[in-house]
Parts: sequence; C-alpha cells; structure tokens
Amino acid sequence: MISVNNNLQSAINSSLSSKTNELIESAKQTIQEAQKSTVQESSQTTLSTRGERLAALNQDFNIVSSNFTITDDFLTRLADLGFISSGELANLQQEVDVNNSSESDSEADSSLAGIKQSTIDIIERFENDGQAESLVAILNKATDIIDNFGKTSSPDISTTIAQLDYQLNNNDVAALTDKDKATLSELKTVLSIAEKLNPQSRTASNIDTYLQQFS
Repeated sequence: MISVNNNLQSAINSSLSSKTNELIESAKQTIQEAQKSTVQESSQTTLSTRGERLAALNQDFNIVSSNFTITDDFLTRLADLGFISSGELANLQQEVDVNNSSESDSEADSSLAGIKQSTIDIIERFENDGQAESLVAILNKATDIIDNFGKTSSPDISTTIAQLDYQLNNNDVAALTDKDKATLSELKTVLSIAEKLNPQSRTASNIDTYLQQFS
C-alpha cells in the first residue's frame, strides 16, 4: 500500500513539474514576443516622428529649396522640434553670426545655392593643383551633401565635417584666402545641420578616415 502511494505521489510530482516547466517556457516566449513587438513599435514611432518633424520644418522654411538660408529663426525652430539641444543651438547661432560677420561682401549669397557656388569656385581654382587633391575631394563630397540637404543623409557627413575642420585649421594644406575660409566655415555649419536632420552612426570606418587626416 505504501509503495502504491509513493508511486502515485511520484507520478503527481512528475506531472506537476512537467506542467510547471511548460508554463515557464510559455511565459518566456510571451515575454520575448512582447519585447520584440515593443522594439518594433518604438522604432516605427521614432521614424514616423522624425518624418513628421522634418515635414513641419520643411513647411515652415522650405529646407529642400536651393534658396534656403540658415537663419536664427530656423535654428530656434530646429531646437523646438528636438533636432538639436539648447547647447547646440547656442553654438550654431554663434557659428552663423561669425560666418555672417566674416563675409567680405555684404551682398554675399548665404543660401545653399550660394554656398555651393562659392565651394565650386574654390574647387575650380584648385582642381589642377596636385597638392590640393584632398581639399578638392572633400569639397566635392560636401557639394553632394548640400544637394541632398533635408532629403537624405550620407555616411560621409561626419568625416567630411572633420576633414573640413582640419582644412580650416591647417595653414599648410592649401593657400586658402580669408574668403575661402569663410566659405568652408559656412559649409561646415550646413553639414553639421544636415547631420542633425538625418543622423548616421559614427562607424569605425568614419573614425579611421578622420584619423588619417592627422597621420
């Protein structure tokens, strides 16, 4: 009789253990599916929100137009929509003020089309200078980024910004005039904003390219 009871108890325990394991596995699967669904929904919401903010920005300032000009109002709106922080806003406002004050020609065109044309002028002046090959390549990439401003991003933006920085701060790179440097400074500001509108992660390749400028 005792043996029968023991066998019965053992069977009951085995059954309970099996049911418990099934419940645990089922719960794990439910949690994993819920987490996966949450990540997907969050990603979709983020993309949708960014798209809506870009649409709002373009409606206010027509940023995809070649005649678009970076103004204080635009930068403030950029911060309002969450593309930049208050600290980045202050830095960009200062950059724009410096760019405007450094322009030798009071009628200089600060629109995207004007900055692109000034950049092309520099390219044409240095394109046959073997010592300025790097500068010309950088500026060609920069003009491509201007063409896609507010539309699509480029994985080259972060490295192009770093390379422009190097060109601006290295007097041995090329014989740049003050006007050239003012153009490069404006170009850097445009690229910095383009990166904020459509950010790309800084990959190891980006960093390697940046470091090569100092080797």
